[in-house]
Amino acid sequence: MGFLKALGKALKIVGGIVGLINPMVSSIVTSTPSTQDDTIWGAFQKILGVVMRVEIAVAQLVDVTLTGAQKLAMAVPEVIQILIPVLKKLGLKIVDQVKFKAGVEQVISGVVAILNSCHEDGAKVKEV
Repeated sequence: MGFLKALGKALKIVGGIVGLINPMVSSIVTSTPSTQDDTIWGAFQKILGVVMRVEIAVAQLVDVTLTGAQKLAMAVPEVIQILIPVLKKLGLKIVDQVKFKAGVEQVISGVVAILNSCHEDGAKVKEV
């Protein structure tokens, strides 16, 4: 079972505790970069946070199952807001909104694939 599926399953079980978990997850994965060199790493951490927050939000829904495409749609606007300042800092300007949005969707899908390639208890899994 991938990490995000395990996270969602665990959060459905604990239900009411989700409100306590969400701020903890946010503080772990959304730290602000301390130097300009950390800009990309900081954006990556924030995107990880968005993906995890979407999973947490979906886990709070009772008797509702969202598709991956619906979860992706939830994450896109926030990830766009993370990436625009990074691109500006790098001196880049978005000239094709359609391609930019498609690229953002690919970034999110890539982060989801990375998280799903992980096990929820890394101590029990042999590293590749």
